[in-house]
Amino acid sequence: MNQIDARFIHSARVRTGEAPTATKDTYGKAGSTPVYTLIPCLFGRSKGGTKRLESGDLVQSLPTMSYPARYTLVEGQEVEGLSPGYARKYVIRKIHPVYTRTLDHFRADIERTGAP
Repeated sequence: MNQIDARFIHSARVRTGEAPTATKDTYGKAGSTPVYTLIPCLFGRSKGGTKRLESGDLVQSLPTMSYPARYTLVEGQEVEGLSPGYARKYVIRKIHPVYTRTLDHFRADIERTGAP
């Protein structure tokens, strides 16, 4: 049952696999194209900032992305934000389940991976 959840006002796309193509490379290997899934989410900015140490900067808290429990994401997976202000690529560092009485949604700590 797909219900619209008004809490997740942003959107992102996640690479979920590859689809084979009819083209082959010079070695005869079949090509493939990435398959993406669009998910509703809510991006949040980091609140702790950074702390300057002798050994370098320490990030005290990472930006977050909350998403419905019906989606399965894994740590290390790349996510591309599609909403204004968050339109860049991230990698999931840690996933935390969020419960009310049952599993409600997930909150993932994300880290920017480069230019948009």
